[in-house]
Amino acid sequence: MKKLFNNIQLVIIVVLVIIIILQQQCSGPTTGLNLFNKNPLVPPAIEGSVITKIETKWDTVKIDSLIYIPKWKTRIVTEHDTIPADIDTLSILKDYYSKYFYTDTLDLDSLGNIVINDTISKNQIIFREINPNIYIPTTTIERDSLISKNEFYYGFGLAGNKIQFSYIGGELLWRSKRKKVIGLGVGINQNLQPVLTGRLFWKIGR
Repeated sequence: MKKLFNNIQLVIIVVLVIIIILQQQCSGPTTGLNLFNKNPLVPPAIEGSVITKIETKWDTVKIDSLIYIPKWKTRIVTEHDTIPADIDTLSILKDYYSKYFYTDTLDLDSLGNIVINDTISKNQIIFREINPNIYIPTTTIERDSLISKNEFYYGFGLAGNKIQFSYIGGELLWRSKRKKVIGLGVGINQNLQPVLTGRLFWKIGR
């Protein structure tokens, strides 16, 4: 009888120790003294259970070219008191009716640019084309839930047949960051003798 009592007492002590360890693992850090923390009165930070991914993509906005003839706003007449005698009138008329093509680019930094094409003749703009190349950023935010690197589970296990139980006791499971599960159990058999069990699991597939 004394031996039976000692066996039961041993099993109870081991189960209580396992429960205390599990409660400490599951309850997280406390505000007590922590020798590994720079501020012993402040608990260490816990890594969040959610990872936020921010991805920015640049999409080209298609805008049709704008073609128009700008109207003049202000006209200033310049008068000359002295006109040179050796003026080449034919050259002046040729230059007057010639067409000059200009291209200018307005840089919008990371948003793209605007290309302006002008055609000038007879001292005025006779054609203007504006080609915008605009890039609009779109931000995509994705939040992924993370599984803790180390997870602990505790419970009870039973084994036996139709006649009697051959094992009953408490069990502890530990899931590693590589998704391997290790189990440890402590209980008693049908003869009320202490029994120590161990289990090892691997994930099937991905």
